Amino acid sequence: MYIEGDGSPYIDRYFVAADPTPSTPVALELMSKDPAPTLYLGRPCYFGLARTGACGPVYWTVKRFSPEVVWSLAEVLRREISRANATSVTLIGHSGGATLALLLADRVPRVDQVVTVAGNLDVGSWAQLHHFAPLVGSLDPVIEGFHDPHIQLYHYAGAEDQNVPATLIAASAQRIGGSVVVIPGFNHTCCWANVWPNILRDLPPARTITSTTVGQH
Repeated sequence: MYIEGDGSPYIDRYFVAADPTPSTPVALELMSKDPAPTLYLGRPCYFGLARTGACGPVYWTVKRFSPEVVWSLAEVLRREISRANATSVTLIGHSGGATLALLLADRVPRVDQVVTVAGNLDVGSWAQLHHFAPLVGSLDPVIEGFHDPHIQLYHYAGAEDQNVPATLIAASAQRIGGSVVVIPGFNHTCCWANVWPNILRDLPPARTITSTTVGQH
């Protein structure tokens, strides 16, 4: 199951976007390279839903990782797991989608692996790094902690990533667990799809026997 990044929450540093849907959907590109059964878990208020009644800019700005966002995704994920009768699930998230993957993994049964790509694993430190206002109302994986030792965590970082630097990902992984692979020449969006089939092949055997990868919002 793939979860997209934060997209474009803001037009610039001062103005909120009317629709945060990413123009470059990295997670969708990765999914297109995955030969296993896969589904795309859309984030609330993205993909044309920004102007619906339940949505508001807080849900793609300061509350993008809020308990209600996580709860909404978890409800869909549990339903899809049940519908597919999945026995094990891999969550794959890019950027802020990695944040949500980590927050979901400990709340949804049958998740056995989380793979993060250029993942924002420490929301507070990331906001400080960029001099952003704190994401008040959002959950943070390093504060929440990771409680299920049976879930395997794999983190991939781009050596040239200026959005979520590899050093921040490595420091975060020391707190929440998981192995870190830094790929030279890669940044936040380039060139993950090119190597994604190789990354999938390098994951441990448990990944290959997953009965289905689930989720659609």
